[in-house]
Amino acid sequence: MKKLKTSFFIMSILAISFSFSSCDKNVTENPSNDLTTVTDYTALLGILDLNDLDDATTEITLKSATELEFGPCFEVTVHENDNGEFWPRSWTFAYTDEECVDCFGNTKSGSVTVVLTDFWKNEGSSRTITFEDFSINGNKLEGTRTILNTGFNDLQNLTFERSSLDASYSKADTATMTWESNRTVEMIAGYETFIAADDEYMVGGGASGVNFDGNSFTVTITDDLHYKKCARFPVSGSITIEVEGESSIYINYGEGECDNVADMTVDDVTTEITLGDYF
Repeated sequence: MKKLKTSFFIMSILAISFSFSSCDKNVTENPSNDLTTVTDYTALLGILDLNDLDDATTEITLKSATELEFGPCFEVTVHENDNGEFWPRSWTFAYTDEECVDCFGNTKSGSVTVVLTDFWKNEGSSRTITFEDFSINGNKLEGTRTILNTGFNDLQNLTFERSSLDASYSKADTATMTWESNRTVEMIAGYETFIAADDEYMVGGGASGVNFDGNSFTVTITDDLHYKKCARFPVSGSITIEVEGESSIYINYGEGECDNVADMTVDDVTTEITLGDYF
């Protein structure tokens, strides 16, 4: 096995975790005044829809990466195959210090393991992401995520199917949200370049589960969500949140602006809300 410490992988791991900072530090718009907030549902979208640890990781990078230093608390281990073959490829991101703080101010612990069957741009390649004692600011994330490359569509855009199974997010061991999801993803920009900064995605589908209050919920993407790297939340599109025993919540993300503002409509009353810090 080779151990790597590199800023490249640091930026990749942030994609799966930074959205949850909003659960603890940002808005708490909540029509029912229960434990679960609107921000909890929108943060859930982030963990489902943002790039998945290795979207910018190429075969060349995994072959040529060497021992590099990047701070005292983050380590990447690339697992070699016993038969000497390059694929499938797997690696583990481990936080080795209880005080490991990322550039967003989030303290992380535990590890994340990624298994990739083939280069992520090749049709049929699949990724499986699992968590082991992984926490953000003391809040534990569990479950299995899969991302399947389903090839090019009629517009010659790369497409994916993303699923979450047995997923849960616990707030400091006091309450847990559980969910499963199925998403369709279309990469509408950035395929031809190595850098991830110009990537753009359209996402459809939904999620369902049980919220922190023990109530069943569904999140349905009403209009496909448009993601750009300039913002942690969608720049356009809309979702509908249905919660057991509560009024429906409709979130409209706007017309393409890279901001953290959305319109929330409950019982025909529309309010502008702030979703989180600008990214």
